[in-house]
Amino acid sequence: MSTFAVFGNSLFACEKKANKKVEFPLEIRDGNGRYIRMESGSERKRRRDSIANELFSQEKIYQISQAFDAPQFAKEWIELGGDKIKNASIKCRVPKVDKLGRAVLRKGAPVLCWRDWDEVKKEKGIK
Repeated sequence: MSTFAVFGNSLFACEKKANKKVEFPLEIRDGNGRYIRMESGSERKRRRDSIANELFSQEKIYQISQAFDAPQFAKEWIELGGDKIKNASIKCRVPKVDKLGRAVLRKGAPVLCWRDWDEVKKEKGIK
């Protein structure tokens, strides 16, 4: 268990996704080769912000942080985010297990998955 990450929904991650949905060029060519004005920078920013707020209001869960070495670093990251993060939870990479409790192997190596850190702590007896 050496990798921890924060999963949830953050306004910053939603803004990054909204940037991909909003077309970037201010002018494009139509079928006849003429330039058509798309929108100004402020119009584009307004549209990006509305898409980002719509994504942020949804309940989808994503990995919103980089990997950390310890859970306390992930906890600090959540605290620094403040109100721009919601539904945050710390998850860790652990070997995937089947119904009988055996590790799932692929090509001789265990398959890793993300599990909630609180569940793993209870399972392992960690305080």
